[in-house]
Amino acid sequence: MSLHCRPINAHTQKGMSLISSIISLVCLGLLLSAGLSSISSGHHQRLLLTESQSLKQLITTAKQYSYSEQHPVTLCGSRDGTVCLKQGIWQWALVIDTHTRTIITRHAVADSLAVSWKGFRSRLDFNPTPWRQALNGRLTICHPDAPEAQAYQLIINAMGRVRTQQSSRECTTS
Repeated sequence: MSLHCRPINAHTQKGMSLISSIISLVCLGLLLSAGLSSISSGHHQRLLLTESQSLKQLITTAKQYSYSEQHPVTLCGSRDGTVCLKQGIWQWALVIDTHTRTIITRHAVADSLAVSWKGFRSRLDFNPTPWRQALNGRLTICHPDAPEAQAYQLIINAMGRVRTQQSSRECTTS
């Protein structure tokens, strides 16, 4: 048996040139960076949505407690989880029975988020009688490190009804 070997010829060899390999790698890099950016943006969006739903539930809890116990209740922000802030970024959300001055529940805000309240007062006061509420305001939840300035706002009317709005406001961290 004889082995037949073909001579190496540039016209018979198939493969990628150095230029086509570099172009392929550049295209692959661009696709991966676009994909990672959208994954990161989706994570920020889910975190904002989850936090806004948690705070909306906390508002509902404060209202229900006020009606069921017939005591005024305060929802306020805190830095340490024990004392209400006059203004600033919330690291904790506290629900306090104003009558007994006890903390009913507290919620730790996610570390990477900034939550702030802007309203008629520095806190939300829920009363058992709906016409004595002092609630008008906006609770803004944003992610300072997000590539786009995305935020959710919980807009609360005078009677305590809450609606959620997505916003592109500037995120403040002070």
